Amino acid sequence: MKKYIPKLKQTPNEDEELRTHLREVEAMSRTLLNARVTDSTLVVDKAANIRAVNVIAADRLGKPVAELIGQNLYDLFPGELGKFRKARIDEVFENGKPNRFEDERVGVVFDNHVYPVVDERGEVSSVVIFARDITGQKKAEADADLRQEQLVQADKLSSLGILVSGVAHEINNPNQFIMSNISLLEKVWHGASPILEEYFDKNGDFSMGGIRYSTLRERVPKLISDIVSGSERIKHIVHELRDFARHEEADLTDDVDINAVVKSAAALVAGMVDDSIGDLHIHCADDLPPVRGNFQRLEQVVVNLIINAWQALHKPSDRISVSTLWASDTHSVSIEVRDTGVGIPEEGLKRLTDPFYTTKRESGGTGLGLSISNSIVLEHAGAMAFDSTPGEGTVVTITLPEG
Repeated sequence: MKKYIPKLKQTPNEDEELRTHLREVEAMSRTLLNARVTDSTLVVDKAANIRAVNVIAADRLGKPVAELIGQNLYDLFPGELGKFRKARIDEVFENGKPNRFEDERVGVVFDNHVYPVVDERGEVSSVVIFARDITGQKKAEADADLRQEQLVQADKLSSLGILVSGVAHEINNPNQFIMSNISLLEKVWHGASPILEEYFDKNGDFSMGGIRYSTLRERVPKLISDIVSGSERIKHIVHELRDFARHEEADLTDDVDINAVVKSAAALVAGMVDDSIGDLHIHCADDLPPVRGNFQRLEQVVVNLIINAWQALHKPSDRISVSTLWASDTHSVSIEVRDTGVGIPEEGLKRLTDPFYTTKRESGGTGLGLSISNSIVLEHAGAMAFDSTPGEGTVVTITLPEG
């Protein structure tokens, strides 16, 4: 016997009340969807089809709201970005828990919050996604981290300067003894050599300190020369350490002719460059305004940059060019040192002005030259910039405010 289940018949008033209620719910949903005016808001079902979207999201996606409804979310985010977003959103459908993730689109960083929408059966039928633009916040955080790093670095450099000053003094004293004594030993050897040679010719080979004279006569001059070179190297390092640790302020009140600085620096290193591979070319701008500063210290910077460029050359056709420029719009004077040498890897560019960082330690580099040069440029209220391509060369640009 078929069981009869009576149907409840709704009155016209009840139908109208239901339709009014649904319209109110729909209007409330639209209001809630657009309430968070700073966030992109989307409702997406299990098939990744967009069921609702607010005007902020539509504007950011570059399409009208009506066109976005029913469109697959991942068609809007192809490639790795789409895969990343899908994996994060699928987690919400699987475990029913809210999720949060950040992603970047065309240089804009978004903070995404994904919330599950549960149906009457307790299953996640769709998700609501709120995406907030946090690019400004991220930049502010990065700037704060950079300022903190700069403060830490400044404190380290201050402590390092005190330490270096003391170390330089302690190294210099014994090195002076070495330089004085080796000079005396060299004179003694040259004075004794004729006597030793005469004895060798008459009596044949003999031993001195357990080493045959026939060996010593070749080795001792080389040993003395190496000691002198090593001592001179120590003296040079100590000089650079003292420059690095210098605390007194330089006189920066002169009107300095940058063209004269470049020509003087080029004259100092011309012999070194002319005797090796590569060419040095100077291009000075006409009517260059003076800068306020110190001639000798700026000359030191240019000399150091030319030497660095010269050390980067590796074939006879390589060249170095030093140019001066004036930018009337920024009221600044620039010195550009360009070489066609080996170039610098990208990871090295960020550390070029770090104290003791060098790519030429095997050939005697101390890693202080560019650090000192950068400090001098900063003293002159200027800036130093580097641009390099491995295998093609490097450009160093110094920018100084006109006086």
